[in-house]
Amino acid sequence: MTKFFFYLSLILVTLATGFSYFNHQYLSNLLASKALLLEQRDHTILNLEKELKEAQENLTSQSALQESSKKEISDAQEAQRKAAADLVQAQQRLVEGEEKIKQLEAELSAKGSRIQELEASLQLLSSSKEVTKSKTSSHKENRENKDKEKSSKENSIEPVKETLKKENPLKERSASCQAGKVVAFNSTWNFVVINLGAQDGISTGVELSIKRNNELLARAKVTSVENSTAVADLEMDSFSKGILLEAGDQVIITDKGGAK
Repeated sequence: MTKFFFYLSLILVTLATGFSYFNHQYLSNLLASKALLLEQRDHTILNLEKELKEAQENLTSQSALQESSKKEISDAQEAQRKAAADLVQAQQRLVEGEEKIKQLEAELSAKGSRIQELEASLQLLSSSKEVTKSKTSSHKENRENKDKEKSSKENSIEPVKETLKKENPLKERSASCQAGKVVAFNSTWNFVVINLGAQDGISTGVELSIKRNNELLARAKVTSVENSTAVADLEMDSFSKGILLEAGDQVIITDKGGAK
């Protein structure tokens, strides 16, 4: 009986020892597993912290990039507004330049017309000079013949003539130029060319009356003098609109104050 309990006790001790061993192994494995889980958790936490830090850095970078983009957009909008203002100013300058070009073209055209008219007047003056020269040459021959016949008479009255010259020096020189004729008339610039010149005692400032059939048509004042022709500007207050002067109209000196 005692032997039975001994073996039973031995079995129970063996079982208890085995159970205790397995229990210790289980606890060791459980602790190891928990330690591994804790290590994995810590590693995961480190990874999460790292990712969070990277995310924060990315967020900061994106924020800075966004601010930079906003500034670039603002600068671009400001540049666009300035470009629009510059374009408006450039268009205004272009319009002003076109108007100035048109004005200069108009002035150039007017000056061109004036030059053409002056050239035409110059041609008329040249023609008039040639005619006057031929007439002067013919008159000169006639005067030479008459002078020979009257030389004796002039010698006898020379003292009297000298006295008259001293009393009125302009009378003798202007006696042959009291009347002339219109050679040409310019209706655009309102001036006439006459067949009287410096050789006839005409000078600038002489006032003229222009008549046709003893009817006064206009008054004029000499502004340019050649040897045998002169140019006179019409006085507009004496010149009726609609009246056209013609070559051949009579020219009479009304003021000899400018005569030479």
